[in-house]
Amino acid sequence: MANNGAAVHLPQSEMSAEKLAAMLQSLSREQLLTMAEAARRLGKPKATESIADELEAIALAAAGGVKP
Repeated sequence: MANNGAAVHLPQSEMSAEKLAAMLQSLSREQLLTMAEAARRLGKPKATESIADELEAIALAAAGGVKP
């Protein structure tokens, strides 16, 4: 997400409460809105439904094509 402008990457090796707080305080409302818009563009609205459909197909195939 960071590569697409939807997040800020802070490596865990550099993470501390102080660094996180400073990074969050440094973000302007405009930057946050830009990141939110980028995140929405990256979103997959029907991802849960698609995953559930795939899992159901796998389970059905494993059961020999017979629905319980």
